[in-house]
Amino acid sequence: SLFKTRFLHTYSSPSSKQIASNRLRTRQQRHDEAVIEYYTYVMKLCKLVDPSMTDASKLDHLYHGLKSSLMKEVLREAPLT
Repeated sequence: SLFKTRFLHTYSSPSSKQIASNRLRTRQQRHDEAVIEYYTYVMKLCKLVDPSMTDASKLDHLYHGLKSSLMKEVLREAPLT
């Protein structure tokens, strides 16, 4: 909701946002991690870092840490945000 977004933006601690941003930049899909788990976690981090983040930026973050074997499949499909 808009209220929740504005509330979190106003009252969330800068350090928690910085931690989330760092995790988002360094997050890699683990070898034994299901794609849905990786996706859910990255989307959560995106929302914490910037609730109004564009879909294109979210995709960039997802691509960055995706297993290389899966990345080949994703690039073959080339999703449009």
